Parts: sequence; structure tokens; C-alpha cells
Amino acid sequence: AVTGGNGSAANYALPPAATLTIAPAGVTVRANDGRSTYGDAPVDPGLSATGLAPGEGVGVLTGLSSGLRLDAASPAGTYPLTVTGWLANPNYRIVATQAGTFTVAPRPLVVTADPLTRLVGDPDPVLTYTLGGRGLVNGDRLTGALASTAGADGAPGPYRITQGSLAAPADYVLDFVGAELAVLARPSRPAPVAVAVDATGLASTAERAARLDARPVEPDLPLRLVAGPEGVLRVSDPRFDATLVCTGRQGGCFLAPLAPAPRPQAGPPAPAP
Repeated sequence: AVTGGNGSAANYALPPAATLTIAPAGVTVRANDGRSTYGDAPVDPGLSATGLAPGEGVGVLTGLSSGLRLDAASPAGTYPLTVTGWLANPNYRIVATQAGTFTVAPRPLVVTADPLTRLVGDPDPVLTYTLGGRGLVNGDRLTGALASTAGADGAPGPYRITQGSLAAPADYVLDFVGAELAVLARPSRPAPVAVAVDATGLASTAERAARLDARPVEPDLPLRLVAGPEGVLRVSDPRFDATLVCTGRQGGCFLAPLAPAPRPQAGPPAPAP
């Protein structure tokens, strides 16, 4: 009712109805920053917004996304994220958008050289290593090889094993842990000492070998009995086809003689007719 002031309602022509218009709220939407490691599946960082009604979250902005299109095989680097899609909620209108950045970090890799040894004058062994850190993914491989500072005629002593040309793909950060290659002096070995032996007293294996070779059997067979550096007696003759018998680990080896042929045994007397 119109009261007071200018008098009664009869003095006014009032409209029968009115319209209340509620305009959509303007919001600023931003694509959030994100981060992952090469080889890991990236997680969508989503969106954030300012200007939302009290009690409402960014989830009411249906139809919008950050535009993330990365996977576990995406190379290391930085990628822009933008607000994409169409806003389906009529209660809001977009007044501005802000881009974000997604970073794929290189994968950490640790190569630890294995400690090795060799003798002076020998070539370096294959320089091996243990792979650690997050490891290789997506079928990637290392290239190149480790190296050592020893050299082919290096003197006895420890030498560093270095990274050499070993390298990882660009999507990795490689940390190298070195080791040592120990070059050892060769042990001195005394020359074999000839042992006097009567060849005729050796086992008949030598005779059998000579006969198989269609050679005459002579008392002075070309046999050589020597004592090795460790003190074990050895017989050198390529014609031997039997095993030496040793009475101890420090010597006492001899050729086993052939077993004598069995003598025929007399059978039982024939039964009387």
C-alpha cells in the first residue's frame, strides 16, 4: 500500500507486475600448474576460479578443463595449460582466463661402477655397472661405455673407473658413482724342474699308446716328468690315454699300470657218460 507522503494509492497508477533479473556472476578461471617425472603418468592439476558464490567450488564450472594432453611417455620439459571447453552452468560467465604450466622433470638415474681387478699386462675387463635411481623406462637405453685410467701397460696399483662415454637420453639426469680397477702384479712362478725317471718303469699305458700309434716299443720312451709350480708332479706325453693316479695333493702321481689279464679258470670235471 502507498501511505503517507503524497496521499493515498488512488493518486497513483501502479504496474500490475515487475521483473527481477539475476545476471550470471562473472568468474576468472585459471589452469593450475602441475608437475610429474618422466615415465610417470601425469595427474591433471585441474582448475581454480575466483568470483564463485559462497559455498561453491570450481566443480560447478562444468564443461571446462585444463587441456592436459600428456602421458607417461611425454618428454621432459614444460607444457602450457589453458582453460578449454564450454561453460555449461548458466549461473556464471567467464570474464577472464589464465594459463598454467605443467612441468615434466627429468627422471633421476644413478650408475654405480663395479670394482674390478686384473693382472699387469692384461687388457681391461668389461667395465660393468649397477643401475639405480628411478631406472630406465619406455624402452630407453644407455649409450657408450665406462673407461679406466689404467692403460694397457699400467703399473700395479688402483686406477679410477670413470664415466667415459656412458650417457643417458635427454629425459634423464644421470648421477655417476665411480669405482677402482685394481691392477695386480703377476705372481712369480718357478720354472718346472725335471725329475729323473726310468721310462721303462712307468705304467704300461705308454706302451699301449705307442702300439696304437704303430710305433715300436723302446725302453727309452719320450716321456717327461716335471714338478709344477705348486709341487704337483706332471707327466707330459700326448700319447697318454689314461688318468694319472696321485697319492697326495703335493705330488706322488704315477700312471696306473694295466690290470693283468685274468687267467682262465679250470671248469668242473665233465660228468661221466
